[in-house]
Amino acid sequence: MGWTAILNELVKLEMLSLASPNHQNLPSVSFEMPEKNSTFRRRRLETARGYLILGMPRNALKELRRIQHPELCGYDSLLLQAEALRDLCQFEEAIPYFEKTLELNPANLQAHLGLAWCFKRVNRLTKAISALERAREYHPEEPIVIYNLACYFSLLGDKPKAIECLGRSLRMEPQLRELISEEEDFDQLRTDPDFQFVTQTVKQIGD
Repeated sequence: MGWTAILNELVKLEMLSLASPNHQNLPSVSFEMPEKNSTFRRRRLETARGYLILGMPRNALKELRRIQHPELCGYDSLLLQAEALRDLCQFEEAIPYFEKTLELNPANLQAHLGLAWCFKRVNRLTKAISALERAREYHPEEPIVIYNLACYFSLLGDKPKAIECLGRSLRMEPQLRELISEEEDFDQLRTDPDFQFVTQTVKQIGD
C-alpha cells in the first residue's frame, strides 16, 4: 500500500471513530456479515501498519484493539501488536506477541529479530541469542541475523563467537561494517587485535 493510500485509510477510519455509534450511515460490523467484517479487519490492519510506518505506535495499538475477532487475522495482528509494543519500549509485553507469531509462522524473520531485540533490552541475553540462532536455522544466509549474533555474543563476553559471527556477516555483506563505529555492543572489543584485524581486513576487501 502506497503512502497516499495509507494516509487515506487513516483519515477514513479516524472519521468513522469520531462518528456517533448510532449514526445511521455508520457501516455495520456485526458478525452476521463476515464479508464486511473481513473488509474492516483488513482496513484496521493496514491502518495500524501505516501508523507504525509513521512512528505512531499508540495509534497502531488503538486500531488493532478495535478489530473484532483478531484471531481471524492470522499472525498479522499479533506481529503488528508486538512491533507497536516494542516501539513503545514495552519489551516484556511485546515478547509473548512475538512468540505467538512464531508459533503460527515459525520462519518469520521479522518476528525472530523483534523477539531477540526485546530479550536483549530486558537483559535476557541468552534468550536473545537463542532467538537469533533459531532465526539462523530458517535463514542461514541472512547477514543481519549473524551480525546481531556477533553483537549479542560481544555483550555476553564470548569473544571467539563474536569475532566469528562478525567476520562471517561482514564477508556476506561488507556494507554492514558501516554500522560498527556506532555499535555500542562492540565497545569492549574495539581495542582487541582480533576485532581490529577482522574489521580492517573486510574493509580493505570492500574498498
